[in-house]
Parts: sequence; structure tokens; C-alpha cells
Amino acid sequence: MCEAERRAAIARLNDEFRRVGGGPVMLTDGIRYLPDTSKIVILDTVAAYDCPDPDGERHVRTLIVEGHEVIWYIICHRHDRDADAGIDLADPDSTGRLLVVMLAGEP
Repeated sequence: MCEAERRAAIARLNDEFRRVGGGPVMLTDGIRYLPDTSKIVILDTVAAYDCPDPDGERHVRTLIVEGHEVIWYIICHRHDRDADAGIDLADPDSTGRLLVVMLAGEP
């Protein structure tokens, strides 16, 4: 697989993860303490994100939602937690994903 195909595969997997769910999502305190209606709008906006990004993998973005500067990013990890083995972000069978949603400026 060439690099462009690999990035496109990673972008598809990241988009599917954000849109369909089915995996873990971590909300930082800044997001968790917002009113439920704001959290819903923020999570819906993150799920619907559909703009190109600089590296083409669609794994991190900053958005303005309801006046809040929101950062979301996807952390990838090996399913088997083997720290010595390489990670292939384009292989959904061996790579898990975690979506983190936070307010800008949070530690």
C-alpha cells in the first residue's frame, strides 16, 4: 500500500470511529461539567466533522462549538498491548482507538 492509500485508510477508520462509535470516548472535566445539551452538541459536531486536515489522517482537530474551543483527537493503540511490536494505524484488527474530547487550555 502506498503512503497516500495508507493515509486514506487511516482517515476512513478514524472517521468511522468518530461517527459510528463503538469504542471508548474520554471527556475531560471541562467537557463533563458543561450542561448536557452542550455536551450533546459538541459530540455531534465532533462526529460530523468532515473537512480535510493537514496530514490527511483526520485524527485531531480544534473546533469552535457553542462558543467553546474544543479539541478532539484519536489515540491509537495495539489491541494486544505489546509495546515491542509496531503499530499499524491502517489495520483495524490489531489497532484500537480512543477518542479524547477536551476544552482548549485544559491541562
